[in-house]
Amino acid sequence: QATENIALRARYDYGVRDFKGPLPGFAASNRSDKTNLASLTAEWKPVRLLTLMAYLQRDQRTSNEFGADYKSNSVGFSAKASF
Repeated sequence: QATENIALRARYDYGVRDFKGPLPGFAASNRSDKTNLASLTAEWKPVRLLTLMAYLQRDQRTSNEFGADYKSNSVGFSAKASF
């Protein structure tokens, strides 16, 4: 927590998914995916009952299967009022 009213959070996730055999009725695949997700979030509490949040996020998957790769960037804002 940066101050009593401001919090900063960082997150990183890495994953590997290996598909070990087909579902019934589907062709076999030796697909392997690697995922990366990184995000940075800031929270500000200007008054006791109100929290404002903003985040940046990057999500990426690489795969040995054609067409399964992707990259995604997102920005978000939210407000939460507590009663």
